[in-house]
Amino acid sequence: KVSECFRQGDYLPDKDGGYRGVDEVVMAVPFGIADFFGSSLFAQSFSKIKGFVAFNNERETNFTEYFYWLINELDVHTFTLDKWADCLKSIGEQKVNAGTLEELKEFYAFLSDYRESLYGDNLSYTRSGPYERMIKNSIVRAWEALKRAPLILNAEDVLVPAIKAGMPNIYLGASSKYRSVVTSAIVNSKIASEFERLLEDGFEITEFDNFQYIKEKIIKKYINIGSEIGFEDDDNFEIEYIEDIQQIISHMEETHNVREMQELLEDAYIIKIKKDSDVATFAKPGEVHTDISEEGIDLDIYYAAIPYQEEMMRYDDDDEE
Repeated sequence: KVSECFRQGDYLPDKDGGYRGVDEVVMAVPFGIADFFGSSLFAQSFSKIKGFVAFNNERETNFTEYFYWLINELDVHTFTLDKWADCLKSIGEQKVNAGTLEELKEFYAFLSDYRESLYGDNLSYTRSGPYERMIKNSIVRAWEALKRAPLILNAEDVLVPAIKAGMPNIYLGASSKYRSVVTSAIVNSKIASEFERLLEDGFEITEFDNFQYIKEKIIKKYINIGSEIGFEDDDNFEIEYIEDIQQIISHMEETHNVREMQELLEDAYIIKIKKDSDVATFAKPGEVHTDISEEGIDLDIYYAAIPYQEEMMRYDDDDEE
């Protein structure tokens, strides 16, 4: 009877101290999401939310019972981190000023407590209970969306996504000798310093160094190529191809990260092979061999096709005759 009464009237306390009907509020999980309900930066992400139920301390007595009562007896809907992350993807890139910078910092501090790595195993994640499990169950999907939402403050004080079109869109800094990076693709220096762990561990933002350039700009065009490799000029690719190979080799000689580079090149159609025709053909490293081995063996003979069984039988018959 008590639950029925709450469902029919405006008796449910909201986060601002008022009273609402069940259909006018949702439950924020984690409850810290509700703290950003009035933020101008994230207002668009709450466009479909009318209000949040009072709910803010999982360590209070009878918290679990209250939690179950809200979602099971009153059917209050939950607004989990992954749902909010999906909404954040549509807020659009926007300029951050001195007045909204503190809001952004509070948001970063909030996200830092819910990094995926903190929930990855039982050693780092020790809390239990239905509320905590609901958070944990949403973390992976939430971060997939958060990385694609315009949430990273760049050097021009504009919020941009960490990942765009499946590729890194912003970096902590740039140190590549092969190519420079525009300021719009660099994280604001103060934010990078203050929230380095969140940016690296949560959003997986890295430094744009020589290795990052090779991985993103060179090797990428030899993987998932479809019908052709992504050369800038397919008819005159030779110079570009040679420069690509030289940069890869030079980087391996400088850093000695041969194993890591081998793993990246494993599925890359980056080896130009000999063909009778004039059409340039490329293969994966594991699909080709050199002409002569280090021991001086002619590998063309070693890798020559083995005759089919019926052909071998015909040869045997000829020998008997």
